[in-house]
Amino acid sequence: MTSIEHCPVCIGSRFTPIYCLPKVPIFCNQYWPAEADAVRAACGVLDIVQCDACSHVFNAAFDAEQIKYAVGYENSLHFSPTFGGYVEDLATRLVHRYGIRGKNILEIGCGDGGFLTVLCEKGGNQGFGFDPSQTDRRVDGANGAAVTIRGGYYGADTRVADVDVICSRHVLEHLGDPGSLLRSLRDWHKDRPGAIAYFEVPNGDFCLKPHGIWDLIYEHVSYFTPQSMAFLLRACDYRVLDMGLAFDEQFLWAEVALDGAGDSAVDMAEPSASAGQIRTGYETMIDTCRRKIETFAARGLKMALWGAGSKGATFLNLADPAKSIDIVVDINPRKRNQHIALTGQKVVAPDVLPGIRPDVIFVMNALYTKEIAATLDRLGVRAELVSVHDLMERKSA
Repeated sequence: MTSIEHCPVCIGSRFTPIYCLPKVPIFCNQYWPAEADAVRAACGVLDIVQCDACSHVFNAAFDAEQIKYAVGYENSLHFSPTFGGYVEDLATRLVHRYGIRGKNILEIGCGDGGFLTVLCEKGGNQGFGFDPSQTDRRVDGANGAAVTIRGGYYGADTRVADVDVICSRHVLEHLGDPGSLLRSLRDWHKDRPGAIAYFEVPNGDFCLKPHGIWDLIYEHVSYFTPQSMAFLLRACDYRVLDMGLAFDEQFLWAEVALDGAGDSAVDMAEPSASAGQIRTGYETMIDTCRRKIETFAARGLKMALWGAGSKGATFLNLADPAKSIDIVVDINPRKRNQHIALTGQKVVAPDVLPGIRPDVIFVMNALYTKEIAATLDRLGVRAELVSVHDLMERKSA
């Protein structure tokens, strides 16, 4: 089953097995217009292990040949006011902390350009974004900001000159060799005086908690812990300025300088659960959710799931084998009338809920509960909101 023989971060070869899922969709964030195509979506194996040397967590069964990002890949969260607030706060912090005004900003994996545009508007900057899931275009923002998006990969033949700031959010976890990108970026732009970079990834320590099971997806070969992230950045000769957790500890971020002259980062070490404890936590989480769904189904209640992203797709595939949940709601208009990989549920807009009248709505990310409740109140929908995260918390209480 194992296809990766060395840790993507430290090249170590001794791993501790964590958890295996024999059938998951290759793409949780790719959607299909027809249900028949969705249920036949390509699937792969998750063989989650942790490196004994650097604590890095990764899918040892990952096959890079299965991953081909193209137009139609949709994982934008910027339609959410909650997430939009996070992006605004992050951009404001970076601009003020590092004086990012009138600068040239490069973003690797820019998606639809939402974050890059905000960062440019905050400081009157010029932005250059690269993402293979996008098409070429230019966005003119407020405060003299201008963003150019290129629908492809960033490389030696597409380099941008005079880059002051590099951003890459939720990209490194997709790469079989993240160090290759980091080294290339540093080599291409290290001569720019004062150049800095901001990297953000899912927090591997969060993914190892019971409710982190929903964040395990095939698209991510890596789940960086603070220790493995710091190890990789230092190995690639970045100077770590600061590291931290964000978005209810779901994200891990690092701010670095490209001069590689030592760093001042504090190692965020914390005791790790044993592999057996992690497996038990995952299995208890899945079993708890299945039983809850079965109980609601036995009562004849109509159930919906809010959130068609990776958490939702993983939840439906693992916790609802009977497909008792037949409604998936998402505020992203680009997902509407599309279908979830392998399970096939159709994604609908919140505005259709008054006609459907669900009794129960499962919420995949507790951070969005207030936002969802406000939307339901506006629509006059009286449904019980069930936070998937809280189900485990209640069981432990």
